[in-house]
Parts: sequence; C-alpha cells; structure tokens
Amino acid sequence: VIHNHPGGDLEPSGADIGIASTLGAMGVGFFIIDSACERAYVVVRAFAIPEVQPLDISDLERRLAPDGELARALEDYEHRPTQLQMLQAVAGVFNDNRLAVIEAGTGTGKSLAYLLPAIRWARSNHQRVVISTSTINLQEQLIHKDLPFLRGHMGEEFHAVLVKGRTNYLCRRKLEAVMRDRKGWDFTEPGSAEQLEEIAAWAERTEDGSLSDLSFQPSREVWERVESHSDTTLRVRCPHHDKCFFYRARRRAARADLLVVNHSLLMSDLSIRQASNNWGAPAALPPYHRVILDEAHNVEAAATSHFTRQVTRGGVMRQLGRLIASRRRQAGLIPAMWRALCDAMVSHTGPLMQRLADDLEGPLREMRFALGEEAGRVFDVIEDALVEHSGREPRPGEEITVRLTEDAEASRLWRDALRPGLEALARGFESLLERLRATLRSCEEVDDETAKGIEAPLIELRAAANQLAETASICRFLARGRTRSHCHWFSLRTARQGPNSLALAAAPLSVAEALRTALFERFPSVVMTSATLSVAGRFDHLERELGLEGLGEHRLAEMALPAPFDYERQALVAVSSDLPDPGSPESPDALARVILPAVLASRGRAFVLFTSYRMLQAVADRLSPSLAAAGLRPLRQGETNRLELLRRFRADPAPVLFATASFWEGVDVRGDGLVNLILTRLPFQVPTDPLLEARAEALAMEGGDPFTQLQLPRAVIKFKQGFGRLIRHRSDRGCVLLLDSRLVRRGYGRTFLRSLPTAAVRVLGERELVEAVGEFFGQISP
Repeated sequence: VIHNHPGGDLEPSGADIGIASTLGAMGVGFFIIDSACERAYVVVRAFAIPEVQPLDISDLERRLAPDGELARALEDYEHRPTQLQMLQAVAGVFNDNRLAVIEAGTGTGKSLAYLLPAIRWARSNHQRVVISTSTINLQEQLIHKDLPFLRGHMGEEFHAVLVKGRTNYLCRRKLEAVMRDRKGWDFTEPGSAEQLEEIAAWAERTEDGSLSDLSFQPSREVWERVESHSDTTLRVRCPHHDKCFFYRARRRAARADLLVVNHSLLMSDLSIRQASNNWGAPAALPPYHRVILDEAHNVEAAATSHFTRQVTRGGVMRQLGRLIASRRRQAGLIPAMWRALCDAMVSHTGPLMQRLADDLEGPLREMRFALGEEAGRVFDVIEDALVEHSGREPRPGEEITVRLTEDAEASRLWRDALRPGLEALARGFESLLERLRATLRSCEEVDDETAKGIEAPLIELRAAANQLAETASICRFLARGRTRSHCHWFSLRTARQGPNSLALAAAPLSVAEALRTALFERFPSVVMTSATLSVAGRFDHLERELGLEGLGEHRLAEMALPAPFDYERQALVAVSSDLPDPGSPESPDALARVILPAVLASRGRAFVLFTSYRMLQAVADRLSPSLAAAGLRPLRQGETNRLELLRRFRADPAPVLFATASFWEGVDVRGDGLVNLILTRLPFQVPTDPLLEARAEALAMEGGDPFTQLQLPRAVIKFKQGFGRLIRHRSDRGCVLLLDSRLVRRGYGRTFLRSLPTAAVRVLGERELVEAVGEFFGQISP
C-alpha cells in the first residue's frame, strides 16, 4: 500500500502506524511517498513474491511406475493408468494455479494420486496443503495408512497432522474445576457422574486427549462441561497450558506440511478468515495455500449445515440450566461464581463485593428462572400451534414440519405463536444478557487477589454471555420472517418418552457465492475429487451448487476417470422390471419375496439398503424369522450405533444388514464379507423436505427445472454412492440388485443407469431375477 504525504514530511503519523500494523499482519507492505514520487519511507517492507518451484510431473510419474519404489513396496500393487492420469492432472493444476473437478471411480487409487503432488508441493514451496474429507473412515485411512506408507517410501521427510475441531479436546482446567466443585453437578442423564469419573481417570493416561481416544461416548451434557472452547480458554495464563491437549495438537499442526481436516472444520476456518479478512495468520487452522477436497460430493451439504441457524427447545433449556440448574439450584455457573465471591469476601469485604454477591443471588437468579418459565411457555404455545396448523395429532416418534411460506406467514401459526414467541425469547435473552454483562463489568473492578479467585467462573460466565448473545441474535433473525436468501422452517418431533424435540431453523438457499468468494477465488489451486461427482457424465449440478459456474476452461479443469474394474466379470448387476411401485401397499411383500431367496443364495453377507426407516422395519419384520431359521443373522439399523453394527456385520459369517441413509456411503467391507448389495428404492429426497422444497421453488422462479437440475442429480449421486459399496477391489465379486422398477419404466431411469460405472446391467422379471442370483452364487461358491 502506497500512501502520499503531500507536505513532503514522510514521517509516519500514529494513524499511519496503526494502518501499517494491521496491513503488516496480513502480509501487506506500507510505503509513504512524496508528491513527486521521488522519496519513500518504508514503514513495513513489502514481501517479495516467492519464486514457485513447479512440480516435476515426470518424476512423480516414475513413483507410480510398475517398476517404481512404491510398486516394489506394495505386495499387491496394481499399475492403474487412471491413477497416473489423476496424478498428472493434480500436479498440473498446482503448477498452473487452476481448479479441478476430478471424478475418480472406486479403485482408482485417488488418495496416492493427490497425496504425491501435495507432499512434493508443500515441501518444495513451503506452502501448507489442506486435505479435507467428509468421513472419519477416510481421514483414518490417510493418517494411519496412506501417509505413513508414503513417508516410508518417498525418500523425503514430511509432516502430516489430523486436525480436529477444538471441542473434540478435553480441557484439563475445566475438568479440574468440575471435579473440585461437586456442588455444581446437576446431571439429568443417568450415569453421567460415573462418566465424569471415567473421564478424569482417562485424562491421566491419554496422550491425545480427544474424544476419539476415549473408550466410550460420553453424554452431551457431560462432555460440554469439560470440552475445550475458544470462549473459555485462558491461553498462556492457564496453569495447564504446557500440557493442554488442544494447544499441543495446534503446535503439531503449525509444523505440518499437510493438514487432514473434515469439511465442517474447513468451513469454520473459511468463515473466520472471510469475516476478519485474515488469510495469512492462524484461524481455526494454521494458514495454508492449496486445498484438496476429497469426498467433494458432500461439500455443499457441509457448507449448508455450517451456515444454518437454529434454536431448539433442548438447547435453550440446557443453556439456561448451565447458568443455574433447574433441579439443584445451587448448581451452575452463577452459583459457582457466588461461591467463589463468598470465599473471596472472607478476607476482602466491601460495597463492590457485596453488590456482586447480591446481584448473583438476586436479579440474575430471578431473571434466569423467569426466562426459563417464559421460554417453556413460548415453546408450549409453538408446539400446540404446530399441531393445530398441521391438522393432526402426531404419533410418538413422528415429526411435523412447517416451512415459512407466504401462506404460513399469513396464518395464525406465525401471527399468534411463532413471531411473538421468537420476539419474546429474543427480549428475554437480551435482558438477561444485559444484566449479566453489567455484573461481569463489575467483576473487572475487583482487586488483583480477588480476581485470581474468581478467574475460572468468570471466564465461563463470559462464554455463557456470548452464547446468550448468539441465541438472541438467532431469535431476532428468525422473527423477521421470510427472506429471499434463506429457507425458514419449524419442526416438532414427538417423543416416545421424555420431552418433545422442537427446532426453529433457517438455512441458506445457496452456498455457491460463499464458497466462491471464500475458497475458489482466494486459493490458487483447489482440487475437488470423489467417486461420485457427475450425473450421466456431466458436472453441471456440482458446479452450480459450489459456485464454479462460468469460470471457464482457463480456470477450471474437469476429468472423469472410470473405475478399473471388470464389472461384467466381477458382478451380476440386475434391475427388477416388474416389482410394484415402491410407494404401493404391495411393495413390502414383493420386496420380501425377492430379498429372501437372494440372501439365502449368497449365504447372507448382504446389505439391504432402504430410503425410509418405515419400509426397513416392514421388510425386516417379514424376513427376520426366516433368516434366523436359515442360520443367517439379521441386523437392522436402530438396534445399536453405526460402528457397532458394522463390527457385528464383519464378525458374523452370515449377516444380513437392513439399513438406511448413513450406510449408502462411507462404509467399506472388503472381500467376501460383503457379496450381495440390494438397493430397494431410488434415493430421492423427500419432496416435502423444507429446504429442498424452497430451493426447488427458487430454481423454478429463475426459469430452471427443479426435478432435472436439483432432485434428480442429488438422487443419482446418492445412488452411485450406494452402488459403490460392493465392488471395491479387483478380486471382489458379488451381486447388485436394483429393486426399483422405475429404472426401466420411467424416462429418468436412463439417467441413473447411464451414471453407473458399468453398462452390463440385466433387466429381469421377478422370477428371472431370483434365478439369476441363484445361478451367479452357485458359480462363485468355493
């Protein structure tokens, strides 16, 4: 930045120094010059643009050659031309400062194809590279398998670190405070006190200090008491700073060449940088220069989730309970602060201390409980209004969802319940926040010795104040009603036991502009890859959702690489032509008629994937007795958590898993453990999903076709993900049954079939399909 001093005196003023300091922290130089442009005063020297060392693509290619060092190090190494093509593309994108969308079919070996260029670039140019994924499985594969392998055989040293969000880490100071102040325990869930004791014992032996290292999943209310959080950190003033799990992890990240993160953490980091215009200093992550998005088909969903704003009944009550517990009224942050002040007043009495103690035991306590009662009343009114608006009494476990449309905004639901309720909540939170901040300001007036005694509860109360401010802001935003940029909706799920779940939410209709400005226009190179990015060979849908439209070939490269499998030899892929429509009453019985002989023929080892839990239950109820009688083990989603279900599936010799959405992707069962994959229905989103509905309307208003441009592409991507659960290696063999006859009866079925990695799809009637499955498994049986 060049600043002119017309008078000729080039000495910087105080304002000049302030601006130069801000710019310097961003890596920007600041010069002061005279009007003749003959003299200059250098306040902050401009950084020289470093000379970039382009990647030697031929050298990287030799690494993957059939006679290269990596081939010699791998026992079952397979030379894959598509892997080489992807490596060349990624390296070229890095060299040319471009963006790339690369669909690499399952089995391509895409991880090594992007890791080799990323490592070499980071080391040669001292530019950190971020690799962002959607699933923990892929993160663990990269950190525990692929990167250690390359570190041992690349011939050069590099550092790669898995970076987790801050709240994944235990805070030693908060744990110590919680264990010391047992009067503050007011857990609502059984076993919570025992969980806290186990966490305290684990804290003494863990090196990692993150949730993934804990042998059990603690309840939310327990972990919230002890998690690390940016609002409650004492930083270098913390007595545990040198041993802090979070800062230890961040120090490792600061030394790393590669950062492996998830999409959610990346979105948080980009939001912080965009808001602060900070691109060269640490934010949620250390600064970085290039980005690789693996599992890129989930980036839009991660961004949407990050920008969604919501208030829930449970969240509000937990927030207020954190201040003062509803049951044990001596538990919570306000009573903890009161006790700390009482201890300090033993030796330091005076008007200020007495006023603080009176505030904590008087107005703050009264306002907290008054707001709790008001919030309960507001939520009760909203629940009743949602039920009345829907015109039906929901069954236990059923959900009512209402989108804020023009009609809904004109109804009694909005006029008499939602808007006044949200405004009342906002006022209540703002009043409590004002009173709490006044008390916090008074706390800053205490003497140094007292300040030390109340430091821990004080910082927790400041964090609580920030949360109150955020909740008030969201309530105000929601109370303003419909906006062109957001979809607003309100949902009530009735509980089988305990309180109902009520959520009031708003999500952006599009994240394309946010991603474009914060990611694609900021970083020289971004590589987006997945096995499922295209629809019938085109990337239009992805590019529209992510903000890549209109960039042109000079900036954006596209590539679709097929899977290296011989599906015609390795798999039977069959489509049912005559099963009844998936929505018909006959569908459960018809599906059961086909599924039973199919899984008997494969001796279990089958995934049966549904799009609704209700249909899953209906079919599983029909089949489970017969499967058990035949010596197969039926498993169904909902019996236990996802990881435990997978463990049971892998451990059993003849399992049949009935599952829904979360098993359509991110699940890997290798070899003979899974030989039969049955997709019962095309995975279209529920058309009444409020956000999908709002996006469809917005697209239609722009002249687009919601079905072909939104609903169909999303279903195709999910369908391809489900299909990819079976054949994952050249030695895999198995059967994929597609039991939705719309694939052959509807015109859009061709789009699904053209998007599959094989054209060898047999269209069969029910009887022929069952016979073909029996014949196939008869041929491959040992």
